Amino acid sequence: MDDVQAIGLFITFNGIGFDIPVIENYFRIKFEQPRINLRYVLAGLGIKGGLKHCEKTLRLNRGTLDGIDGSFAVPL
Repeated sequence: MDDVQAIGLFITFNGIGFDIPVIENYFRIKFEQPRINLRYVLAGLGIKGGLKHCEKTLRLNRGTLDGIDGSFAVPL
């Protein structure tokens, strides 16, 4: 966990509402690092919706991850 604690800034897409709390709960740790939530950054630019929708709007290629949604995050 020292490697994760050494991270100076978290940049996520809605990680504050899901990923970070799940990781904190599972490993029984608390992240104090500053966070940037791209969900709100993109919304401020007029790009709203889920991650996949935002990726399509920005014409980002998911490569081999195309078709995989957030429900796979839990078992991974």
